[in-house]
Order: sequence, then C-alpha cells, then structure tokens
Amino acid sequence: MSSSPPLPIVNENGVNWSLIPSELREMILKAIARCKNPGWGSHAAVSKEWQSVIEVENFRRLKLRYECVFQLEHMVAPERQKLVRHIWLNIGLFDYHCGNCHIRETRYSRESNNIKIETALGRLFSVICHWPWQPEKGLKLELNAYSDSDSQHFFQHYYIGAEHEENPEEWRPNFVLARQLPAHDPTHGWIDDQRVFVPPTESIWRLFSAMFLTGFREAPRVAAVTSLVIRRQLRRCFSPFTLQVLLDKLPCLLEISYESWRTWNEDWKEIFFPSVSVKRIVIFEDTNDDITTAMNFYADPLWDSSALDSQIGKVFADRSLQLEQLAASFMTDARHFFHHCQKSWVWPRLQSLALTTSLLCSTSSREGAAALLRAAAKSALNMPKLHAMALWYGARREACAVIYKIKAGTASITSRSTWYMDLNHYPGVITAWNNVSFKALHRDIHVSQDLIQEVIESHGDAIHYLRLPCTVIGPVSLWQIRREAARSRINAN
Repeated sequence: MSSSPPLPIVNENGVNWSLIPSELREMILKAIARCKNPGWGSHAAVSKEWQSVIEVENFRRLKLRYECVFQLEHMVAPERQKLVRHIWLNIGLFDYHCGNCHIRETRYSRESNNIKIETALGRLFSVICHWPWQPEKGLKLELNAYSDSDSQHFFQHYYIGAEHEENPEEWRPNFVLARQLPAHDPTHGWIDDQRVFVPPTESIWRLFSAMFLTGFREAPRVAAVTSLVIRRQLRRCFSPFTLQVLLDKLPCLLEISYESWRTWNEDWKEIFFPSVSVKRIVIFEDTNDDITTAMNFYADPLWDSSALDSQIGKVFADRSLQLEQLAASFMTDARHFFHHCQKSWVWPRLQSLALTTSLLCSTSSREGAAALLRAAAKSALNMPKLHAMALWYGARREACAVIYKIKAGTASITSRSTWYMDLNHYPGVITAWNNVSFKALHRDIHVSQDLIQEVIESHGDAIHYLRLPCTVIGPVSLWQIRREAARSRINAN
C-alpha cells in the first residue's frame, strides 16, 4: 500500500506554516521582531510558539519615559522580569521659551527639573529593587534627561536623546523622522543650515548645567543592575555627589560606560570609586567648540589643572589593578597613569587598556613620546592577561595611536597616524615592547606603521580612522560626534 504524498509547504492558499522546519520558523519570527513594524507585539497572541520568540524581543529592551515608570510594575509581571536585559530611562524635562534660551536656568527651573529626575529614578529603583539578580545575563540601565527646547534654539545640531532623532542603533526600513531639524533660524545663528555665530556663553551653561539629586539618597539599592550607561547625549552632568550616590545604589555593577562633558570647574572632575564588583570601565570626557568657548570666558588664569590631572591619573592607576578592561579618554593623560604605577604592581585580570595622551600630538617631542611608550611597556610586563593596549590622541586635523595587540599567537605594535611615525626612531621603544612580547609568547614582536590619509574633522573622525582595538566610546555616541562636528563649523560668510 503506497503512502500519501507529503503535503506541500506552499500551495494555492499560501504557505503552510506548520510544515516549515522549526529552525526556519524561529528565524522568520526573529526577523519579524527585529523589524518592529507597528503592532508587531500583538503577533505574540497568535500561538505559544510565536509568543516565546516575540515576547523575548518585546521585553528585551524597555524604553521608559517619565510617565512610564509609574506603570512599570504592572507592565512587567514577575515571570517576565527575567526577559528584560536593557532599561533606558529617558526623562523629558520642562520646556523653556525663546526669551530664556540665552540665559542660565533659573533656580526654580533647575530645582523643578531635579525633582522630576529624582522622582523618576526613585520610582524606577523602588520597582526593580525586587527584580532577580542574573549576572550571567545582566541588566543594563541607561539614563538620559533632556528638554525638547534644548535642540530648538542655538543647539539645533545637538543630539539629546529625543524620540524624533536619528539613531543608527534603531534604524529600520520603515523608520521615518518625525520632524527634521530647522535649517534656517537667523535669531539663533543658523542661516541655510550653516552656523554663523557662537551661542551666548550663558546659553551653553544652561544646557550643560549640573544635576544635584539630594533626595535620591532615600532610594533603595538595586542588585539586578549589572551595567550602567550614561551617554554624551545627556548634556546635563550629574554632580559628583549625585554620581557617587547613584553608584552606591548599584552594588552588583560589573561595567560602567560614562561619557561626561568637560567643564571649567574642577568640582566636576572629582573621580568616583566604584564598587569592587566592577570589572569593566569606559570613561570618555567629551568636549566641543561651545564648551571651549564657555571655559575660556570663565577661565581663571591662575588655575593650573596639572595637579588635578595627576590626581585623576593616580585614581585610574589604583583602580586598574582590579579591572579586566579600562578605557579612560581625555579625563587624564596616560603619562599621569603610568607615573603612578609602582614597580611591584601586578594586574592579574587586565585584558585591555586604552588611554589618551597629548604626547602623541604631532607637535610633541619625540623624546617625551618615547619615554611614555617605554613606561607603558614596563607596566605591560606585569599584565599577564593583556591582549590589547592603545595609547592615542585625536583632534581636528590629526590622529595618532600606538597599538599593542596579541592576535592568533602573534604580538604586534602598530603606529597609526596622520603623519608617518616610525617607532624605530623612538629610542628604546621597540626593545621595550619586544620584551613584553617575548615574556607573553616567547617570540619577537611584529612592528608596523599605518598612514591615515582621510581628512580628520573631529576627535570622532580620529577614533573612527584609528581603528582602536578597545572600545573607548559607544558606537551611537561616536556617530553623533561626527554628525555634530560636520554642522558645527562657524560660517561667517
């Protein structure tokens, strides 16, 4: 007796879903979830199979506005808490009109915004403090706060984290910008999409004001959060006190990514001491022409930042002994870091290290750069797990990095810059790094030079073309820096 022929997967009525191999069905469902077309989450109601895939994607990343935190407890049932891997709390602050855009925030406005941020953070922490700790999966907490007015006046080229903004991380085929940035606003210095004058200094400090969240001290501690992310799009910086309190509330942190802004007041340069659980730290201190203008306007000619920079270098050096990864960009110079490293120190866990240094500027002395590179090699001898170190510098029109890397059983040291930098002409550098290679792999080091020929318009371009082996800034933030720099040049014609 002959058996019946198998049912075709495709017939005149379409595709027979049940006959598609399960692996292929899962791939299709994941593709649907990634597209996130309007109403995509409702597909989870089709069947348990669909629910198991779409629900995971639906809860994987929660984007919470101020209003959402008060509904979070009901939005995420206990059985779904383990599905959440990323919470982005994006707090909309109060708007301000054109009559106030050129002056600093009033005390009332500043306190009102601080209270709103405190309330949202406090409510969020009161909910997720009951969530389970899952170190093998992790829970990332990302924080941002902005006013829609921030990018409607002088700073129309700034990315602030608003919902209407472009974001390469969330691009999808059906994505359309809700609105385009205005291209012609002479009152605020924009003519035909060109910036024609520098904003008033007080308007700059309005945007980069500090947040003092004194009431947040009463919030509960949250063990579930293992990663904290604060991107450069948060223009309003946390005060050192607030940042310290925030970190104290997260006792199980494993990694910190903090992109701060350079300001003229040394109070903002205080360094926090994260808990001993932290394994990976990425610190990036950003700046731009606006910040430089404001700093120069208020600068104290008698103030010398070198002592403070040295102190910060010591803090990073001390902290690096317990870390697996450290990247500290522009907040201190690599020479201060290595100056405070002791001969007896051993870094048992450190796998990658990235530091900036002005000694790799094209106008710096070769002797100073050579001394730094030899000091770095001396410390690297006591980093048994090190597989990547990058010392670099980036600014408009120049970029330079010296990169040590172990890959496929071979150690290499590469100079990559906008000018030809031959490490053989830097006294003792090749010998010092050859000792590092021989201790790690029992073989000589490979030496190479790369010349960057592209035009460097910003430190963002420098990072892009240097191709650093270590993460020094988030990809979205790097994209924003390059986009902002392209529109920020003053055109006085």
